[in-house]
Amino acid sequence: MLQNQRILGLINARGGSKGVPGKNIKLMNGKPLIGYSIECGRQSQFID
Repeated sequence: MLQNQRILGLINARGGSKGVPGKNIKLMNGKPLIGYSIECGRQSQFID
């Protein structure tokens, strides 16, 4: 992307949800919810 620089992506995932405990690892359509955020980050053209 930028010359001689790398861009790092960071996804925050809080494990202590009060409404839906463990929601980041709950499956939706056979995939954990956090997986959707990870996939978007990997597909981004702005993150190395």
